[in-house]
Amino acid sequence: MKTIKDYWAQITFLLAGLGVAVVWIAEIDSKTFENPEQKVIVTTYVKNAPSPKDIWRKYYADSLKIVYDKKHDREMDSILQMEIKRNKYRDSIALLNADQIFQTKEVIKALVTEFRQVRNNR
Repeated sequence: MKTIKDYWAQITFLLAGLGVAVVWIAEIDSKTFENPEQKVIVTTYVKNAPSPKDIWRKYYADSLKIVYDKKHDREMDSILQMEIKRNKYRDSIALLNADQIFQTKEVIKALVTEFRQVRNNR
């Protein structure tokens, strides 16, 4: 049979173990944070932080956005290259037209000069 002394011994043993656990937990807490302000900052961040699911969702969305942006930039570059080629072609046509108009004016001037000379000689 157990006596009251045995029960008190068991209770004392349990309370001592509980005390050791409390001290151990307090030491872990004091080793985790350097000061109380740091503990407050970390706990408020953890409370207000997005869930891991939201963090991964944002990560994947950002990754897809980077891929899309690269593809979009390549498309815009190719469109820009096409515009540059088209503008060079237009410029060359405009230059040819200007040259042809200049040559036509010179021919007309020569004809007018020749016509005036013929008329004055009569």
